[in-house]
Amino acid sequence: MTVTDARELTGEIADDGRGGKTGAGLAELRRLLADVFGILVEDAAGDADRSRFRGRKYRLGQILGGYLDLWQGVSLAGRIADTSYVLLAPALGSADAVLDDGPVAVLPGHVLVAHPGEEMRLTVGRRCRLWIVNIPLSAIHIALSALGEATTTRPLRFDRLMNIRQGPGQSWVRMATLIRQELESEGALVEVPDVARAYEQALVETLLRVHRHTYSDQIERQSAPGVGDGGGQHRDHWPRVLRAVLQQIDEHPTRRYRIDDLAGDAGVSTKTLQKYFREHLGVTPIEYLRIRRLDLAHQALLAADRSTTNVETVMRRLGFRSYGHFSRHYQQRFGQLPGDTLRLPPG
Repeated sequence: MTVTDARELTGEIADDGRGGKTGAGLAELRRLLADVFGILVEDAAGDADRSRFRGRKYRLGQILGGYLDLWQGVSLAGRIADTSYVLLAPALGSADAVLDDGPVAVLPGHVLVAHPGEEMRLTVGRRCRLWIVNIPLSAIHIALSALGEATTTRPLRFDRLMNIRQGPGQSWVRMATLIRQELESEGALVEVPDVARAYEQALVETLLRVHRHTYSDQIERQSAPGVGDGGGQHRDHWPRVLRAVLQQIDEHPTRRYRIDDLAGDAGVSTKTLQKYFREHLGVTPIEYLRIRRLDLAHQALLAADRSTTNVETVMRRLGFRSYGHFSRHYQQRFGQLPGDTLRLPPG
């Protein structure tokens, strides 16, 4: 697997004479947007007979990104791939997007964040350089785990826009710029796989620290002085019963649990326990157990030696009995199949 990469992009979108756009350029642009940038384009239109583009794409571990220079304006309609977050930032010109929560104008100095599976219409103005970064779900989960949020029960949603001209967002862009310069330099240290993975993790972890999202408050509390690795202050205000059940599941995730037994051990009714889980975690106890096991499976597959480990061994060790059931839930959570995770370089 190629850990790092940087290469040129070029193409041309031509009018087909019937009001549509055609040519190798359009096919190439659609392919690039899907394969590199995680944007699945269903329809495209330009404001000139010929819309040229060029750019550059980069790979840093699982992260794919780069920029496109568009001489004429272009409008794209489609959706974000289910497996990744997409960041859009015009360095020159401007772009307008329509997403699930309405229209957004994106100007230089700001980054727009689109979420997995989100419908999007994107209109890019003339003479625009548009930076695009595709961050897989699995990279987000790895970074969350490193920051102390190993078990996430709700989809992570970022605030829509990040200011990169000042404040913490500017620091993230400086880091991204440094990494880009390294990727463009022949013989740079980033070509060493371990170094590339360290850069990749630092880039995603920093994004999670500087840009607001669903778990920002928990991460801030985990980082506060006096907070150990064992729990985190964000659970302190939860009911004692809920904390006891969570501790039981976290310490013994491979046991076979029944909701009645968990409630009985905690000294409350099944209805009360279900209520606590839904109020504070947004899931049922059994759903939480499945999420916890999936996260442990993900960590085990990332660390495994594929010459001596297979997916079924990890799956069964963590209490999953059906490969189809396990694989479906795993892909929904991490955006890739278990076997794809196992094939990633360790570390």
